[in-house]
Amino acid sequence: MPRTLLPLNLILISALAISLAACAGNPPATDSVLSHPSDSPTAQARSYIKNIEKSTSYPSFTYALLDGEGEIFEESYGQGAASSFYAYSTAKIITALAVLTLADKGKLSLDDALSQHLDFISWPITLRQVLSHSAGIPDPVIGNMYVHFPEEHSQYDRENEIRKTAAKSKLKFAPGTSVAYSNLGYALLGMVIEKAWGGSYEEAIDSLVFKPLAMDPSDAGFDPLRAGSLAGARIGKDPLQRWMLALAMPRNAFRSEGPWIALRDQFYFNFPSHGGLIITRKAFSCLLSAIIRQDSRLLSPSSWESFFTSQASGRGKTFAIGWSMEQEAGVRRFIHTGGGLGISASIAIYPERGLASVCLTDRLGNMRLGNKDGPALDRILLRQKEGLFPASEKNPDCSK
Repeated sequence: MPRTLLPLNLILISALAISLAACAGNPPATDSVLSHPSDSPTAQARSYIKNIEKSTSYPSFTYALLDGEGEIFEESYGQGAASSFYAYSTAKIITALAVLTLADKGKLSLDDALSQHLDFISWPITLRQVLSHSAGIPDPVIGNMYVHFPEEHSQYDRENEIRKTAAKSKLKFAPGTSVAYSNLGYALLGMVIEKAWGGSYEEAIDSLVFKPLAMDPSDAGFDPLRAGSLAGARIGKDPLQRWMLALAMPRNAFRSEGPWIALRDQFYFNFPSHGGLIITRKAFSCLLSAIIRQDSRLLSPSSWESFFTSQASGRGKTFAIGWSMEQEAGVRRFIHTGGGLGISASIAIYPERGLASVCLTDRLGNMRLGNKDGPALDRILLRQKEGLFPASEKNPDCSK
């Protein structure tokens, strides 16, 4: 029987608050960059990452800047370059791509009511509103800290879990009148994909996204038992943080690993459509390159246009389909970050520059910094003139 853990929203929030406070004592990684303003942007970026490594902010770190043909700059240390990472909420971009692909195939429309696909939903909201976080769906913790372990997987009933969570939830505002980020919304979209596809979410993503790009199952997927070398999910040894997380997780969920407390390497995300992606940096670069060049193997021209169109705004935020939209150095940035138990991640697209980036790290304690390090490195490298990046191997087909 699956173990019963405490539904501890408050504990999770408190633990993350403590983690963020702990980060404040670390010297900003930008110090070493700003002290050498005459260095080239690529040299500054490498110096930035070297400073992170010296500060022991993360055991492993990997970052790449890429264009529509592949990576043009990359730097890693620890297990970063060769490992798969839990990428958490950045999985929402893959879910959004799958919904758009199903629309291209005539299986659904973005303006369908969610209730048209999920009969237990009565909210008057559309798929487009869910995709752009403008439906008003709240953001509760779903299940036990969002994860379960391999010995529980065969009995885990995620549809029942989401039905229970949705039944207890009420919309935060009238649909389409504001925006509010919602993991629950993307968990529901995972069920929509399953209904429209006629199989599991994992099978749908494999057929609709991974296989068209020849992505290896060991490099991108949702099953930790099939992943290649998996970067450990780690937290610091702050006693209060450890105590709070121990209340929410079983005793055997952690182990000591040098200066870190490591979460068991293998666990399943309860709802993969909002945060269960396990992926290598190179595989993520492959996917982002396909997005930059608007690869016809994934979406039609009209769906690519929708993917890069603002959908909803409110509370100082703007969302496209899946992405948050911002401005950086005078150009549009489509960005998504992810973080949770032991991992932080960020991905970004700069359509006008034909560039994208991915940053994956393994430590909960610096989740705030992990979500900012990718954009900070982007900011440095966007100053680099075209044609000055060192030559690198490029493989847009993801097959090697």
